[in-house]
Amino acid sequence: PIGRIGPIPPTLPELLTNVYPPIPAPPPTLTIEDISDAVSAWAGVPSHNLLPPDRHRLLCMEEILSRTVVGQDAALRAVSDAVRRHRANLSARNRPIASLLFAGPTGCGKTELCRALGGFLYGGG
Repeated sequence: PIGRIGPIPPTLPELLTNVYPPIPAPPPTLTIEDISDAVSAWAGVPSHNLLPPDRHRLLCMEEILSRTVVGQDAALRAVSDAVRRHRANLSARNRPIASLLFAGPTGCGKTELCRALGGFLYGGG
């Protein structure tokens, strides 16, 4: 028929929607890391302190601490053993991780060992 206009062709997005229906997004998954990050932000505690201890990190504790503490291998070994003993639940939970007394001349690394240990345990450095 002359003078008759056919249907208006659909726009490209409408055409694609008719040909390819939208794929629904997968449901969001919640991981223990997500929960740890949320609690960390709320409580102001580093998130890695809320997760179970990393076994490899504890086993390599002397190596990690020796990156900043030089020449104190016996002290690093003693401190690391005390921390591992505590984390392995071989010490009473209502007691401190360890009672440590660092003695020695000025410049031997007492303060540096304390700082490195604090950073290792609590994420302070």
